[in-house]
Amino acid sequence: MKKVVFFMLFTTIIVSLFISCAKNTKTELTVEQKAAIQNEVKDQYHKALSAINQLNSVSWFEFWSKDGFLTAFSGVNYFDNRSALIDTVANWFSNRTSQKFEPVDILVTPLTPELALLTSKMDYEILFKNENQYKFKGLHTLIWKKEQTGWKIIHMHESYEGNN
Repeated sequence: MKKVVFFMLFTTIIVSLFISCAKNTKTELTVEQKAAIQNEVKDQYHKALSAINQLNSVSWFEFWSKDGFLTAFSGVNYFDNRSALIDTVANWFSNRTSQKFEPVDILVTPLTPELALLTSKMDYEILFKNENQYKFKGLHTLIWKKEQTGWKIIHMHESYEGNN
């Protein structure tokens, strides 16, 4: 429980920092700019989820920033470097027969022309090679940064609500 509280507090601090920085930039986004950012980030998120659902960690990490990576939290796992996250996710995927991460609700909040916050409620279903199956709910919080190659993830937090 202490780890979950720490992760939530850490994520809140990072998001607050980004929002504070975004407010200090004098750039006001128009309604059209906000809508374009929301559509672009949602499109990238759906493509990233497709890679996840295909258990393709290589494709999944094409959606992550190579230079701007900050941190990632997955349940009680903390990653402060991209390569450790890539290796761990590849290992997780190798133990699974299939998985389905289905967004229930997606909200994209543009912070600046180059920064957006995405939150998504998720339904998860994972079938492991040992035939164990888990279904549970969770939440993704992702910070996306617009880079030369498009919108990339620089921070992720995901937490889970039990399993059966």
